[in-house]
Amino acid sequence: MLLPLVRSESLGRREHVVRSGETLSDLANLYYSDPSAYPLIVRANPAVAETLEIGDRLTIPAREQRRDGSFVVELSYTVEGEP
Repeated sequence: MLLPLVRSESLGRREHVVRSGETLSDLANLYYSDPSAYPLIVRANPAVAETLEIGDRLTIPAREQRRDGSFVVELSYTVEGEP
């Protein structure tokens, strides 16, 4: 099976609603595959505290072009029987 891949990082800003237990490093790892990239999220959300609150809405900025040509591949799927 062949799947077309889209560079989602180039799509611009996204919004993330904070869930229980998430940290800025977790979000940087999720969106940029680099936990140390959390300052990008902090700069886009100046009102954010060091401790995130459940339900906080954060702007996730697009990351600058990567020089090595790699990019994050995002997959979504459903599991039968799960909400």
